[in-house]
Amino acid sequence: MFSITAAGTYQITSETGAFPINGDATVDRNNDDNSFTITVSSDDSIFGLLQVTIQHDASGTLDLPYFFFVAPSAAGSSQLNLRNFDVDGNASSVTYTKPDGTTIAGTVSDNGVWNGGGDLNTGSDAVTATGLAAAAGGDAGLWQFRIEDLTSSNQVIFEAVGGSVVLALIDKEPTTGGNFSIKSSGTLTTQTGVPVDHTFTVTNLFAGRDVFNLSLSGTAPNTTAQLLTAAGDPLTTDADGDGILDTGFLAPDESITLRLRVTLGAGAPDVDNTVISAVSLIDRKVDPVNNTTRSITRTTSRLPTLEFAQVSSTAAEDAGATCVLAEGEADAHLVALARSGTVCCVLTDDCDLVALGAPRCLFAAKLAAAGDGRPTLVGSEFELRALGASGTFLGWPRERFVAFCVACGCDYAKNVPGVGPARALALSAGAADAEVVLQRLLREPRCPEGFADAFRAAVRLFTAGD
Repeated sequence: MFSITAAGTYQITSETGAFPINGDATVDRNNDDNSFTITVSSDDSIFGLLQVTIQHDASGTLDLPYFFFVAPSAAGSSQLNLRNFDVDGNASSVTYTKPDGTTIAGTVSDNGVWNGGGDLNTGSDAVTATGLAAAAGGDAGLWQFRIEDLTSSNQVIFEAVGGSVVLALIDKEPTTGGNFSIKSSGTLTTQTGVPVDHTFTVTNLFAGRDVFNLSLSGTAPNTTAQLLTAAGDPLTTDADGDGILDTGFLAPDESITLRLRVTLGAGAPDVDNTVISAVSLIDRKVDPVNNTTRSITRTTSRLPTLEFAQVSSTAAEDAGATCVLAEGEADAHLVALARSGTVCCVLTDDCDLVALGAPRCLFAAKLAAAGDGRPTLVGSEFELRALGASGTFLGWPRERFVAFCVACGCDYAKNVPGVGPARALALSAGAADAEVVLQRLLREPRCPEGFADAFRAAVRLFTAGD
């Protein structure tokens, strides 16, 4: 006896008879009179049996139903070999039932042989499952394997093989099918009109291939939400042909990473909570109405108005200057004024404006007396063009330079602990684009959870006006 302490898939293997345990192929010794019992109990687990052995010693006859899943397939069909052994011809019928209720008559095995004649590898009823890629109908889903009127003092072995895979048999009809996870983390911030991408991952935990439909809900008014591939292209996959976007076919334990792009429009609330929902094809085939939907919520917040200040109009008029009140994020407003030539220089205390593309900045500005005694602004002057031709840093593409700035840390994405300007410079060297820099940062030992989404959001924000 042992106890299960960790979730997962466990396999128990047992054999009965003379062959192959003892290497004796004598037919009379290969029967279920040499069987034994394994008892498994659990409150919330599903047990699948790859080969089922039944000994019927009681009086009367016995009906034996077993169930198995046929997984969806991009190929559209699968060869099933459905088998029973050593019934001695003492049963009225064997029947296979498709998910749509259609029945197929099988054959009953005789003494010491598999149905259809032949040995362990050749005896069977050959059945073709079709339409496995279809959204509705088709043979993907829950099948039944049933022998009726098995006589007393008799035994039988069941086995179902799909292609080259032995399918798990279940002695109680399941109400659900499929198994998967959908995961993501973190909250992202952005500005009005600047899209931000949330990454999420869907993993197939089912024993066979499956397809997972994806849908969005809960998106706030004046906000757009779109599903994208990992590369950032619009998601167009509809593998099961039901008109709903999906993951495509995923093998057992296979994962796919996708993006949710959210854009807060003018008049949108400051916080959006878009829900991503997923449901498996195999589960929809088992129960089209009460299938299991798993969901995650991705939160997008509008950046607070930083460096927002009301300037006295009287003071502005007295100084002979024009006063402009930023209605949103001051950094973006200042860069727009500088790029348009409305202002000749931007005064700032941080480097975010450099990443945003301000052509000329004055750092640590303060008033000082000129030679004639008049007050003048002094500080550390910076010009973007001084970084290199066409706004590049040491000949870098602008996106690499922006990635370097984000790696150093900014208002929108904190730097990875242990990564300062020198380390950020080394990680950015030779990178073709920001994504290359990000992948290098993700390998840093102290890279925090959710950093990838924040990094991509910051790069997108800084390059939105390019």
